[in-house]
Amino acid sequence: MSKTTLLALAAFITSLANDSEGTPAATPTPDPAPGDPPKRGRPPGSKNEPKPKEEQAPAEETTKKFTREELMAVVSPLMKANPSRKAEVAALIKQHGGTCLSDIPAENQQAFVDDAEALQL
Repeated sequence: MSKTTLLALAAFITSLANDSEGTPAATPTPDPAPGDPPKRGRPPGSKNEPKPKEEQAPAEETTKKFTREELMAVVSPLMKANPSRKAEVAALIKQHGGTCLSDIPAENQQAFVDDAEALQL
């Protein structure tokens, strides 16, 4: 672009800016009513706006994922005290969706631990 074109473009942009200074915004914000506390935070629609609490996914109840060693610590005293209960432990593992301790799904592990502890009583 030539120097003349750039100067004309700058003058045009300046005139646009001067003309728009006196015009109201496209969506005027209403004045707060007397006694209303001022609003805080970012305006709606701004970037990185956190979701309101009701839109966020509810905190799911976290299920503790047990390690194989933790599960073994629950059932080993039962089997050591009475080796004939090994079949009961195997049935309990199958009942909770596994073929061995490490196969028990995480959502069933707490119930497995509870049932295994009930057998020890």
